[in-house]
Amino acid sequence: MIFKRHILGIYDQERKNNLDLIRLVAALIVIYSHSFLILGKFEQEPLHRLTGFLNLGSIGVYIFFTISGYLITKSFIKQQDPTKYVVARSLRIFPGLIICTVFTVFIIGPIFTQETLKSYFLNIETFNFLATVPILHNWDVSLPGLFKSNPYPSSVNSPLWTLRAELIMYVVVLIACCLYYYFFEKKKISYKNLLLIIAVLLFCVTMYLPFEYLKAASQWSIFFCAGSLLYISRNRIFLSIPLSIVLLMASLISILLTIPFHKALFSLALIYFIFVFAYHPKLQTFNISKLGDFSYGLYIYAFPLQQCVAMYYPNMSAEVNFIISVILTTPLAIMSWFFIEKPSLAYKEKFRKNRCADSDLIASVKR
Repeated sequence: MIFKRHILGIYDQERKNNLDLIRLVAALIVIYSHSFLILGKFEQEPLHRLTGFLNLGSIGVYIFFTISGYLITKSFIKQQDPTKYVVARSLRIFPGLIICTVFTVFIIGPIFTQETLKSYFLNIETFNFLATVPILHNWDVSLPGLFKSNPYPSSVNSPLWTLRAELIMYVVVLIACCLYYYFFEKKKISYKNLLLIIAVLLFCVTMYLPFEYLKAASQWSIFFCAGSLLYISRNRIFLSIPLSIVLLMASLISILLTIPFHKALFSLALIYFIFVFAYHPKLQTFNISKLGDFSYGLYIYAFPLQQCVAMYYPNMSAEVNFIISVILTTPLAIMSWFFIEKPSLAYKEKFRKNRCADSDLIASVKR
């Protein structure tokens, strides 16, 4: 009876959780890790220096993909409507990203470019960035004369490269769920087959990504699939704080001693900790979601601003770059949420209600 009170599926039905807080922390540790990268001091990044294979930025991205796999799978399974799913996912990603790209091209670029304004705006690179970044999320697209002499030169907003994989995984979930609901559900095949379809489609899709992208994308897909599996198995997952602590400690020890399978143990410990902290009733903190979800805005705006800071102060410490960049980025993230992301999500809800009303009308006509 004690364990039944702490089943993930029970608390998943409630609105109160720490997911927004976890995503906010994930965004901040990504920014902190990038402070070392931008200043050409990545070998000094604390976790990278400790482990040799991990860094805080990667952990932040793993957290995002794990939560995304859980929530995206939940979204489709609950509504079972491909059109609503596509609209919802598009409205969550693209409006904020497009405005961020416009801000980068027309505000950051003209202010910080080493080219003349005429040369900047007549250069094909400027329009290439404006046209391709929101769609393809290229990490190697630069702007004329921007950050050319920085310690991490020319890169304008490389963290956006993760969004390409994110969108691919959205598509994979869409296809997998459609296959399941329209071909297999009548045969009473278990939800576990959904995960198998997702894994196969992920493998097929990632084969068409650039070779240098495959290694990172394959790692992200593991965490995304883990999140998806946790939602599918939510009624069998017990949330235990002691077990989470034991797994984290065992993972740390295995990393320090380079015990075989230490990477797999770390992944397991991280994934389990995310959901214990997110949903366990004893760990519920102040409901930060009442303030807003600023993690996406922080993630997409921080890197160019960090580069701006590094442009004028290349010899500063990573910690100072991090603090200044967060101070500069936070107002943009807040405005992005209240003026772009939140209104877009409101439109998504309006679209959902209209579609439900249309479905009810069609059903009544048929009767």
